[in-house]
Amino acid sequence: MKKVKYLDLKRGYIKSNDFKEYYVTGAVGGFRNPYDFRLTFYNVNSNDFLIRTLKIKGENPTGDEYKKKVSEMEMPHELLCEIIMTEQVVKELHTFLGKELKILENIRIEQESEKVENQIKESE
Repeated sequence: MKKVKYLDLKRGYIKSNDFKEYYVTGAVGGFRNPYDFRLTFYNVNSNDFLIRTLKIKGENPTGDEYKKKVSEMEMPHELLCEIIMTEQVVKELHTFLGKELKILENIRIEQESEKVENQIKESE
């Protein structure tokens, strides 16, 4: 059997007409079956939660009463969209995100080093 060489193809990306962008504060998900990984993105509505906790504080509860009331509250998480992908896409996404995070980490390390160098120069 002859081995097939993989081709290095150029990718052309075209946005669909209903393409949307979301700023998200979190994600949940996982494999629901052996084939589909589902990742749901959400935003946390912390403003509403904070307003409700301030109302409770305004009632002047004791420390324990405050803790109990706040722990019984739910913080709203607005689900924005769900992405369904294969195991292979999950692996590709993992690799891509790992590379991007490493680049960002290196940029931050470089910026911190420059900051320290500038502080040393200023103190001389």
